[in-house]
Amino acid sequence: MDNLSRVTSLNEPATLSIACNNGFTLSSDDKLEVMEALQQSLELKELMRNFATQAARFVQFIGIRFQSEQGFFTADFRKSSDYIENFALNTHHEHQLGYISYRCATPLDEGSLSLLDDLHRLLLLPLQHCLRMSELKAISLKDHLTGIGNRAYYEESISRSIEHCSRAEQGLALMLLDLNDFKLINDNLGHQVGDQALTAFASVLTKAIRHSDMVFRLGGDEFAIILTPTTADSATLVEQRIRKMIAADPTLADLKLSSSIGCHNWHRGLSTTELFRKADVALYKDKKRK
Repeated sequence: MDNLSRVTSLNEPATLSIACNNGFTLSSDDKLEVMEALQQSLELKELMRNFATQAARFVQFIGIRFQSEQGFFTADFRKSSDYIENFALNTHHEHQLGYISYRCATPLDEGSLSLLDDLHRLLLLPLQHCLRMSELKAISLKDHLTGIGNRAYYEESISRSIEHCSRAEQGLALMLLDLNDFKLINDNLGHQVGDQALTAFASVLTKAIRHSDMVFRLGGDEFAIILTPTTADSATLVEQRIRKMIAADPTLADLKLSSSIGCHNWHRGLSTTELFRKADVALYKDKKRK
């Protein structure tokens, strides 16, 4: 099987079953129907949801999970099954696309393995296109210099984060930052040194935030951090950590660079534009104190 590599099986307790089929091969009509379903979307979650629906017509399993560097999908994959069957999906050139796993009440028999082989072969091409699209989108949302999110990614993320926090009733804060007197670095020492400073600053911000927070370069020396979830002390603690790490960073300390920071907490009824404006006002006030 050049595109389907069996990895391992694990043992854990079973629950609800999705579907059952005792066939050993897919008919031409079956393959056509599966292919048509897999061509409906190049969005990873939608593609894998369609694949799970089709696979459940032929093979008995409880849940499904797909993992790759470009994305992740899971459906009913709680760790409560007697068996987990794992497979590596590889192209004909042995390029690994990711891993697909099935929760099963019993081990998969040879007939089911044969059907999955056919199903995985049909999945390969749309999955390759889908993951490539995900990769290109990820590149388009990254700042080319620092590797963190760019302004487009910020615009996409702030709206999504507010929507999530509104539903989950969690706190959110927007922090805006820039480097004081950064223009003097570019003018006196050149843009190469300026780029080194920006890269060092982005690295500090990335290390200073929590796993749930997100950092972006909006342009020039302007950066933003979405803090979520937040408490009354969250933003203050992050700000203190950032200032301490700036002072300890060799590149920024050698250039005698510091940062101005402004932050504002989101509340219901506050638009993304108004949240940004209020954080920007706080940034300006902090800059005036320098």
